[in-house]
Amino acid sequence: MRKVLFFLLIFFLPTQIGFHFWPSFSKVAGFKVDYLSPTIYIFDLLLLINLILSKSKNFLKLPKAIYLACIINLVYSKFSPPSLYGWFRIFEYSLFLKYLFSVPNLLLKTKLPLFCITFIIVFLTFTQFLSQHSIQGPFYFLGERYYDSTSAHLGRLNFQSSIFNFQLIRPFSLFPHANTLAGFFLLIILLSDRLRFSPIFKKLIVFSLFLTFSKTAIFTYFLVFIFNTSFLQNFLISLLLSILPLSFKLYPLNLSFSSLDTRYHILNTLTSFSLFDYLLGIGPKAFISKLPNIYPASNINSFTLQPLHNLPVLIFLEVGLLPILIVILNLVQDRSRNKFGMTKEMCNVFSIVLLTGSLDHYWWTIPQATLSFILTFVLLFRYGIRRSHNSH
Repeated sequence: MRKVLFFLLIFFLPTQIGFHFWPSFSKVAGFKVDYLSPTIYIFDLLLLINLILSKSKNFLKLPKAIYLACIINLVYSKFSPPSLYGWFRIFEYSLFLKYLFSVPNLLLKTKLPLFCITFIIVFLTFTQFLSQHSIQGPFYFLGERYYDSTSAHLGRLNFQSSIFNFQLIRPFSLFPHANTLAGFFLLIILLSDRLRFSPIFKKLIVFSLFLTFSKTAIFTYFLVFIFNTSFLQNFLISLLLSILPLSFKLYPLNLSFSSLDTRYHILNTLTSFSLFDYLLGIGPKAFISKLPNIYPASNINSFTLQPLHNLPVLIFLEVGLLPILIVILNLVQDRSRNKFGMTKEMCNVFSIVLLTGSLDHYWWTIPQATLSFILTFVLLFRYGIRRSHNSH
C-alpha cells in the first residue's frame, strides 16, 4: 500500500490538478490572480497520507531557524493572508525535503513513476505543438488546461515576412506556462543518467525542450550540458542576465510588452520598497498585492499583475535579508557537523535554477517547479558521487 501511495506521490508531483479557492485576497484591483489562489493539489493530499503512514517521523522535526524566520517575516508583513499561504507552502516544501531523505531506496522507487509522468508530459508537448490546442480527455484529470487558438494570454511565436504571417502557440503540457515546462525538462535531462532513461527517450526530452521555445532554458541547456560551464561561470552569466532587462531603458528595443520590457517594468518597481521591506521581507506571495500601490491605475490589468521576473531578488524581497540569513547560518552549522562535497551534477542543478531564474520566477511561485527541484536535489545528493566542494 505504501509503495502504491509513494508511486502516486511522485507521479502527481509535476501535475497541477487541484481545487482552487478564490478568497478576497486572491483578487488584486478586481482581477483574479492565480498565484494568490490557495489551491489544494492532489499532490498535497498524497503527501499528507504518505507522511502519516511513514514509519519514520524524523522529518517532522524542522529546524528552529525556519520557525524563527517565519515569525519575523509574518510579524513584519502583519500576518497578511498571502504571506500566511506562502509560508504554508514553504513548510510543505520543507517537510517534503526531509521526507525524501527518510525514504529508503528512493532512487529505485522514483524511477518508474517519474518515467511514466515524464512520458505523458513529452507526449502532450508534441501533440499540443502539432495540434495547436490542448488534448483534454484523460489528461484533463492530470491538470491539462483547456486552450485553443482563440485563448488569451498564451505564449505565442510570431512569424512575419513578406511571404507569410502566422502564429504558433508554445506547448506547456501539464504546466501553467511553456517556460515552467522547459525548466522541468532541464531537471529531467540532468537526472536521466541516474534514472537510466534510454538514449532515444533522452533525445525526445531534449527535442521537447526545444519545442517550448523557452530562450533562457535553451540557452541554459547549451551552457550546462553542451559547453559544460562551471558553477562560477554560470553564476556570473546569471548576474548579467539579471540586469539585461535594465538595458531596455538605456537602449529601447522594438519588443512586445511580453518580452524584456515586461521584465523591465516589473523590475523598475523595486525602488518603491523600503529598507525594512528588504530587511524583514514583505511576505511570500505578497509582491503582486503591492503593485496597485506602485503602478498607475491605467497600468493595472490581468497581464501586468505578475511576480517579479528575477528569482533571487523576488525571494530576497518577499522573505527578507534577516530571515534568509538565519536559515543560511543554520544550514552552514549543519554542514559543518555533517560535511559533504558537491558533485558536478549538484552544481548543475543550482546553475539551472540561477540561469533560468535570472529572467523568471517559476521556481519560487509554481509549486510543480519547486517540488521538482527538491526531488532532483535530493536524488543527486543521495545518489551522486561525492567530490570535494572546492573542486567546483
